[in-house]
Amino acid sequence: RGVGCVTDPNISTTIVTSLDLSYLSIASPIPESIHWLTGLTYLDLSYNAFSGTLSSIWTSLTALQELHLDSNSLTGVLPDSWSSLTALTRLSLGSNDFRSTVPSSWGTSLTANGDLSMVDLSNNPELCGSLPSQWVVVSSTSGPPSPSTSPPGNS
Repeated sequence: RGVGCVTDPNISTTIVTSLDLSYLSIASPIPESIHWLTGLTYLDLSYNAFSGTLSSIWTSLTALQELHLDSNSLTGVLPDSWSSLTALTRLSLGSNDFRSTVPSSWGTSLTANGDLSMVDLSNNPELCGSLPSQWVVVSSTSGPPSPSTSPPGNS
């Protein structure tokens, strides 16, 4: 858990590339200011008590490969604008309280690069509608990841 950074010698600055705040019992809305972390490739805020809605302003996170927001108290709709997060390979939004349909734009945009390998929308009782036809639905009986799961490159 924690923050992962790299130094970019071309601009003499440090860039936040991973943020793992999972399993910390954080109870608040997710700060919209996360959109300033444009170098993020891994964001894990799962297994907390984050509340509120998903921000459409996160479209600036174009490097984001893994997003884990499962097992919180998030509500509202899935932002259509997130179709611009085309670097995503894993998207976990399960066990929240989303009340919408999966935006059809997610089907073509999020699978365009062919790297999206996992989407978890389970246990959102008010989430309805069809999944994008580009997605293959696979059912799993395995439980949630253990707290020891680390983002890529961190141990």
